[in-house]
Amino acid sequence: MRFLYSILIKNHVFIIFIFLFVVCFSLIFKINPYHENISFNLIDNMFNKMHSSKTEFINYFSLDKKNTELNIYIEKLKNDILILKSKNNYLKSEIEQNSININLNDSLFKRYKYIHARVEKNNWTLQKNIILLNKGRNNGIKKGMQVHNKNGVIGSVSKVTKSFCQVKTLLHLNTFEYVEIRKKNNLLGVGFLTWDGQSKKFAQLDIGIDIRVNIGDSIFSSKGIYVGKINEIKPKISSNGQKVQILLGVDFKRIDEVYILKDILFDELNDFQK
Repeated sequence: MRFLYSILIKNHVFIIFIFLFVVCFSLIFKINPYHENISFNLIDNMFNKMHSSKTEFINYFSLDKKNTELNIYIEKLKNDILILKSKNNYLKSEIEQNSININLNDSLFKRYKYIHARVEKNNWTLQKNIILLNKGRNNGIKKGMQVHNKNGVIGSVSKVTKSFCQVKTLLHLNTFEYVEIRKKNNLLGVGFLTWDGQSKKFAQLDIGIDIRVNIGDSIFSSKGIYVGKINEIKPKISSNGQKVQILLGVDFKRIDEVYILKDILFDELNDFQK
């Protein structure tokens, strides 16, 4: 304490000068609106630059994780392309051998189309979860079309306007989605996916009592899009049914970009169901 007093006494002239200097500048900025506006802009710009630098710093260190995820996704896409090529070659040979007409040939290879969309609104906290997308009737979107992202199925289109569409996600109390259970591309059985309104990570699957499943078996939609995997096998619920818990592939808290699966035979298929 004595040392501090000695410093203050020794440099009291300089300290008084600094104090008066700050007071004078503050008076100049307060009295003169022009100077006050300049000071406000300088401070505002300084904080904006600090925030921008912080964001760039965080994004830089998250690039490695994003690149890893991107590489995994690209690898999966390449593998899917190889599988699709082999299936297409098989279909071509079947068409040529059985002299199937050219119209069927065209429908087989041009049946599906992906439409990219951006999420405008996501109320994932509700028990009847829906999301709003920026694509609608003008883009060829129709009720019932399936929506997914790179991690799996999100839900299906439930309402369409001219420029937007509403999607009922798997996290909806009224979800009743027909799915397939597969293991190494082998179909084990089918069932209906529901959600009990509890965890945002899990859904439930009702299947027949005769279907033999194991933890880790994969769940796909009727269109062959990944939904999740079996996380828990629950006791039999009846003499002809059982329920399993599914760990969903999609993180519904973080949905930004999605794909809508458009089927050119969609209307024709619906006619059969009427």
